[in-house]
Amino acid sequence: MDEMDSADVLAAQFADRLSEQGKHSAGGQRGGSSRRRGGGNGRGKREGGSSSSRAVDVSRALSKLLRHQATSAGIVLDGEGYAALDQVLAWGPLRSMGVTAAEVRDVVASNEKQRFGMKRVDGDGIDEVEADIANPSAWRIRANQGHSLPLASDGGLLQAIVDVASAPAIVCHGTFVAAWPQIEASGGLRPMGRNHVHCGSCEGGEGEADMDADADADLDTARLARTIPGLRKNADLLVFLDVRRALCEDPSIRWWRSDNGVVLTEGNADGVVPARFFRRVVTTAAPTLVLWRDGHRTSELPAALLARARMPGNMRGAAVRARAKDGSNNTGQQTDRGRTEGQKTDGEQTDGQTE
Repeated sequence: MDEMDSADVLAAQFADRLSEQGKHSAGGQRGGSSRRRGGGNGRGKREGGSSSSRAVDVSRALSKLLRHQATSAGIVLDGEGYAALDQVLAWGPLRSMGVTAAEVRDVVASNEKQRFGMKRVDGDGIDEVEADIANPSAWRIRANQGHSLPLASDGGLLQAIVDVASAPAIVCHGTFVAAWPQIEASGGLRPMGRNHVHCGSCEGGEGEADMDADADADLDTARLARTIPGLRKNADLLVFLDVRRALCEDPSIRWWRSDNGVVLTEGNADGVVPARFFRRVVTTAAPTLVLWRDGHRTSELPAALLARARMPGNMRGAAVRARAKDGSNNTGQQTDRGRTEGQKTDGEQTDGQTE
């Protein structure tokens, strides 16, 4: 493990960042006050900011720890992916922010993508008990999906999809035009340093209906990118996968559902979801380009479009995780063309999920 992943260094970096934010906030306020409502520990609404930005910071820190860094922080995840909340709150970045158990509970309950699960040690769920939230040792918390950490078993965290009849017909992986050449060259989708490829479910929704449409021109892919649950909202390339065909033709590819409805797969024995299971690959920008249909390429990606394509800065850390996980030199789908490979940025979407 790189020494820069140590909890102490991360804590120091996080504290420095918060300090700088405080200085900027102070400079922008009349009279130079940097005091925050709710006390000096950072809880409550920031002057010049909002309580929602505080919630985002807490969510990012929780994602970083529970998905990627629990092991290096000395925090043990149980068979269902849960960690003791008191240990989580003692982790450097969260401790430096002064995060409380009640604040974590509120972030878990209000997160629109349901990234986290929380329960009492006695097994009751967060919504089932009016509990003593002031006692962190009575609670456990987990990330519902998105892990790069090795887990003891996917079965404790996820629900297996094994029955073709009840499986979603179509799921959608949101990615980026800049990633397409590597996806195509590698023969399909890869987890890229995570444990799974993440997909939004089109089951019973607009995406499934659109996949049954004959006319490519009828696809409103920009709308789909916004409306398919669990999909990256900034994706500019949508890869629709035929789950039922994959279950029939390649039983070695296991499929799962997380508690928040995201569909996941680790791919085949080579860690790939083969392109033959791509029902359709389409761009979201008008005019819609269909690059792949029913397992076969239908058109090339225009050179002019590829030349303009860039990976979002918050996605570049995936290449680092991929190399660290498999020890390969293959930077994979998430390489940012024209930038330094493997460059990381702060925040959850170093995490870059279909969330």
